[in-house]
Amino acid sequence: MTRTDPAHRLTHRWPAVLVVLLAVAVLVLLIALLATFPISSS
Repeated sequence: MTRTDPAHRLTHRWPAVLVVLLAVAVLVLLIALLATFPISSS
């Protein structure tokens, strides 16, 4: 069972996916905070 299946590779690289998801979540939270707090000095 040494086939390089895309699914197997994805399961092997799940921590990277988790990190990306976490980064996206933090970004969304940051944007939401910036939207709620009018800090835009323009």
